[in-house]
Amino acid sequence: MEQVIISTSKTENGYSASCELIPGWVVSFTGNFSEFVNYVQESIDFYVDCAQIDHDPYPAVFDTNYQLLFKM
Repeated sequence: MEQVIISTSKTENGYSASCELIPGWVVSFTGNFSEFVNYVQESIDFYVDCAQIDHDPYPAVFDTNYQLLFKM
């Protein structure tokens, strides 16, 4: 299983994240870390769905079993 590194920061109100595999992709979330993890996965799924619909390229790792690795 490949790992996708999510660069994560704890903010005053929650968390923020980015991923080098998805240029320009940034998310922020107010809430606990467990909810943040779910939000990040939903955001990546949405990104991939849109790329597929628009026939845009996206990292092939998202077509495999992958694991999100959150690095603070």
